[in-house]
Amino acid sequence: MKITKAIIVFLILSFACLLPAVTSCGGDSEKSENNADQNKEAEEQPEAEPSEGAFDNGRENAPDSLPADLDFGGGALRILLRDEDRYRDEIFVESEIGEIVNDAIFRRNQSVEDRLNMRFEYLFCPQANFNKSIQNSVGAGGDDYDLIAGFAYYIPPLSLEGILLNWNNMPHIDTSRPWWGADCVKELDIGGKLYFVTGDLSLDWIQSMYVYYFNKKMAQEYSLPDFYELVLEGKWTFPKFAEISKSIREDLNGDGEYDQNDRFGYVAWEFANVDGYFAAFDQPITAPGAGGLPEFIVNTERTANIIDMVRELMYDSGMIYYNKADKDTVVPQMFMEGRNLFYYSELYDSGTIFKSMESDFGILPCPKYDENQKEYHTVAHDVYSLFCVPATCTRRELTGAAAEAMAAESYRKVTPMYFETALKVKYTRDEESSQMLDIILDGATFNFGVVYSGAVANVGYIMRDLLLFGSKNQSFAAYWEKNENKFQRALDKTLDSFLSLDGE
Repeated sequence: MKITKAIIVFLILSFACLLPAVTSCGGDSEKSENNADQNKEAEEQPEAEPSEGAFDNGRENAPDSLPADLDFGGGALRILLRDEDRYRDEIFVESEIGEIVNDAIFRRNQSVEDRLNMRFEYLFCPQANFNKSIQNSVGAGGDDYDLIAGFAYYIPPLSLEGILLNWNNMPHIDTSRPWWGADCVKELDIGGKLYFVTGDLSLDWIQSMYVYYFNKKMAQEYSLPDFYELVLEGKWTFPKFAEISKSIREDLNGDGEYDQNDRFGYVAWEFANVDGYFAAFDQPITAPGAGGLPEFIVNTERTANIIDMVRELMYDSGMIYYNKADKDTVVPQMFMEGRNLFYYSELYDSGTIFKSMESDFGILPCPKYDENQKEYHTVAHDVYSLFCVPATCTRRELTGAAAEAMAAESYRKVTPMYFETALKVKYTRDEESSQMLDIILDGATFNFGVVYSGAVANVGYIMRDLLLFGSKNQSFAAYWEKNENKFQRALDKTLDSFLSLDGE
């Protein structure tokens, strides 16, 4: 098989190299070198064979609507990516290396290049200067790139500046297809103007989904109920999770203090640890109101109850260890060494820091608010990629065709390889976790108030304000009364900007 080599173009402004990389409002960070060393041996093990039935859902042969005779004469599609391994690797890989997901991505790119008679150029930019690079390029009328994979927290405000194109008007794009996140399209399409999409094209969208891990050995030691049965019976709720978490606390070293050297049912840490609860408990920040425009629906008794029950577990129960520092080493290490039963984080961790974990672990969806909630829900940590097109793009037909082809091929081949084979077979330890993963993916949600939080006074991070950074005893009612006008002004300004755009 002939391999088409990617042309790599480094996009670095003259001062960019001097700027430090920044992390997400959601607390993204690099994994430690120690974890990388621990994972080396696991990475060298033989690849798992694809599971039977991995493509039984019809993905492999799902058709798209691209014309069969598209031919772009070898033209280049320039994709702007964040210059970090995790976010490069979902789009660009240099060659096949015998690793199932890497090779699926490589073959996807090659397949699209061959099908459309085009080639990909990959441009990398540090996140510290990512948005500014786009603004400078479009502001100067520069035709520097065609497709952008931006940081989901930071990039949405750019759409309000009129420097992005409307996906609804892009040639060859069909957002009704299953490879584009339907809930994303529904939430972010405002008056026919859709500036961001994601879905199977962003592997990190799946990797970033919040889940609960549990240490199976600890669960057996404490004769705890079958968590998988609780999920399937609809009884995996936050009150049940809190009850179990509070039942476990041991002073292992006998020093009379409870810290990282002891054992707990649950260990919480700062930042993203509270971000997923509104989605999990089916309490949106916004919903379509008059004229289909988003309006706040978060000021409810349910929200107040959510705040109170999470606060009680974190601060008032006296049974969990709340870790504020060294979260990326201390908390996972405690889980891996059997000192906390539950660990709340992203799916990404199952294939990275937990690959070398000796004890078996299981994966569960985020618990429901109560048993009356019909479905389990989750949301992706805000580090995943949202795709957009700069207004100065002159290769719109190529961009639309390539994006649609890449997303479709990801749906057919990349997602199944990651989800069905790598995640379910290689990284998880039992068949039940595979069933849980289907429930998790089916319950993934988006919300305008969360995605556009960077433009709407960070309204999507109310939980942080109340439980981590503000007065931890403040009621939600008092908080909302104090901040409602600020949030409403920001939302009104955002929507006014939307409505003023020509929607090209």
